[in-house]
Amino acid sequence: MPVKHHGVLVIQVTMLKCGAMVIASLYDHHVADGYSTNLFASSWANITRSEEPLIIPYLRPSVLNVRYPTHYTPTVANMFIPLSNLPSLPSDPGTKSDLDQDSLVSRVYYIKGDQIRKLQQLASDIGYRRSKIVSFASFLWKITAKFLEDSCHFDFMCNIAVPVDGRLRLSEGEGVEKQKLLAARLGNVVSMPFRGIQSKVEDQRPNVLICRPFAENVKALSIMLSSGLKFSLTDNMDFGWGKPVLILSHAPATRTDCHVMPMASPINVEDWVVYMHLGKKHLDYLEERAGHVFKPLTPHYLKLSLSPRI
Repeated sequence: MPVKHHGVLVIQVTMLKCGAMVIASLYDHHVADGYSTNLFASSWANITRSEEPLIIPYLRPSVLNVRYPTHYTPTVANMFIPLSNLPSLPSDPGTKSDLDQDSLVSRVYYIKGDQIRKLQQLASDIGYRRSKIVSFASFLWKITAKFLEDSCHFDFMCNIAVPVDGRLRLSEGEGVEKQKLLAARLGNVVSMPFRGIQSKVEDQRPNVLICRPFAENVKALSIMLSSGLKFSLTDNMDFGWGKPVLILSHAPATRTDCHVMPMASPINVEDWVVYMHLGKKHLDYLEERAGHVFKPLTPHYLKLSLSPRI
């Protein structure tokens, strides 16, 4: 991954001995979310093939203007705190638990479509079918809670935060024109799905807010689960040499929070490829107890030849 010293975006191209290349981009999440990155990369690929950009970005902030007077519930008020108000962390390493000291590592898995359907079936009630991402979030929460229990961390909370893209919700009932403008909105419109959060953010300007479960110095294992399943990266990402073998999210080594992101598989439309940035003990536990769900991504699954070019 490249290192961003300044600016919003940095791109690094790495040439491999086999003749392939890796294109890595690192962007400032304050400015752009995954949806925006998808639009940028897909349009960039189109332009290299002398085609029109996927979409013309809409940059005016007025489309996100909050209603006045502002109003939000106590739940929203208590869920977010200013970044400047973060509690101080204990300076003595001896006061930290073994989970706090467990190093975060990145691993990539794939989940077969039949396993995803089983999770959905288990999470759904009679007459009510839950989405695949909600079903997966429920499974991840349950097995993480079991991990805490089996590792004797009975006093730890287990939090799974699922941010959503606000473009659809903020344009709901506002007419077709606003839907088109928000669909082309280049920026960061991803947040926790709490009604009234816009008002909370407006009232706190210019303070930067952070979700409380990820901020306070409490005994908790919190995971940010972001879905990239609706990104059309594989379909549109062609720089003139054909479609990519694999597209992934990646958390920089400096990122100290837990992050999970499922994306569509390039091999089978029913499968998922899941990037995980979690504690090593946690990942080892997932592989041991849920190896039927989380299968390590291999060149064999991606149908890659391991024979080097000369």
